[in-house]
Amino acid sequence: METYHHGIFTNQKNLNKEEINMKKTKLLLALSLMMSLFVGTVNVNAEETENESYVEINAGSEEDQIENEKILKEKEPELEMIESGKIPRGWGDSVRPTLTPVKQQNSYYCGPATVKTIIHQINGSSSAQSTYAKNMGTNSTSGTIVANMTKELNARQKKFKYAHTLITSSSKVSQILYHSIGKNAPIVLHANTRSLEMYNGTSLGHYVAAQTIARAGAEGTPLTHVTYVDPFSANYGKGNVYGSHVDTFKNIVNAVLNRYMIWV
Repeated sequence: METYHHGIFTNQKNLNKEEINMKKTKLLLALSLMMSLFVGTVNVNAEETENESYVEINAGSEEDQIENEKILKEKEPELEMIESGKIPRGWGDSVRPTLTPVKQQNSYYCGPATVKTIIHQINGSSSAQSTYAKNMGTNSTSGTIVANMTKELNARQKKFKYAHTLITSSSKVSQILYHSIGKNAPIVLHANTRSLEMYNGTSLGHYVAAQTIARAGAEGTPLTHVTYVDPFSANYGKGNVYGSHVDTFKNIVNAVLNRYMIWV
């Protein structure tokens, strides 16, 4: 005769108490192993999901993504020429956008302030931060998404076609900097400030505009420094972050790795 005992069928005639206990122990060990594997999987997926969520939210709608890919496709030939060294890289300070810092009006207006900074440099005039904020759907919860920044930059000037790229390598940052600065066009960094010298380890999601690059030496040598303009006003132990600052190329790369740059 068989009975069902805690999920295990037993034969009362052949199984003694010791055998039943042994089966219980094995079952508990198996369940414990399964739970530990499950917990480990959840932790890994949580990190992946966080990054996927950032990418998905900031990429914008399907229509936004199609338009962005179209603009990026147009840039490919020039990027390939820069990578192969066929375009002169001796721009230095003689060809660069000169940006006048604009202080953001509140804690979440870094996007609108950065747009105003860039549009003013390109057009010679600009609208109020609140106007750009309204156009881009800026709010105190999520700030400004990258796709909306890109659309607003393209809508408010006709000189350049901006597009956004998810950064996965230092070589991509170098390409973008050379390409845009060489055209006298400011670049938007959607940075994690933890890697920026002026933030002294403080981690914030933040928009700044890059304007100048510097090399180690002659044409073709690696980039060493980048100048950027920051709209935020705060002091994290190394002076006020507002205004124009020079940081290492390495720090800039770390600030935008797995995040977006908006460029021409």
